[in-house]
Amino acid sequence: FDRLLSIKAALETQFGTAAVNKYFESAYAREIYNIGKQKDLNELEKFKLDVQSKIPELSDKFIAYADYKFHEGEENNHIYATAYLSVHCSNYRELNSAAWKYYEEVDKSELLNEALFWAQKSVRLDENWFNTDTYAHLLYKLDRKAEAKEAALRSIEVAIRDGYDPAETKTL
Repeated sequence: FDRLLSIKAALETQFGTAAVNKYFESAYAREIYNIGKQKDLNELEKFKLDVQSKIPELSDKFIAYADYKFHEGEENNHIYATAYLSVHCSNYRELNSAAWKYYEEVDKSELLNEALFWAQKSVRLDENWFNTDTYAHLLYKLDRKAEAKEAALRSIEVAIRDGYDPAETKTL
């Protein structure tokens, strides 16, 4: 891995910065997952220092993701979720999954509004029935009924377009 980091500039010239960064994201994702699973704060801090020194241009994103995964399930995870999902995440599935989880588990409007932002971001990245449905449900839960109805109608259109049964969305 250190060898690849040492030739990162050459790889970027050959394959493009986006492709190389995507590779490093994948490589670090496994390490981040393991750190989150272990819940070893020393390992988390060691990882942060390592990332900052070896790949500083991506360190903010990787550190935000590591904190989010490490603190998953904790009461204050919304701080880390917001830092990662709102700023750094570009995976429509991950954004939608987090937004739906908040829909199911959270009642505070401040946090639901954050989840609404994630659902919107997910839709912008790849509009599909899953994230348009999440968006409509969050609007409904936030008591924004007129917007929820409009979003639900759009979600039903998307479901039909993509070959899904929109029955759940129709309940809104």
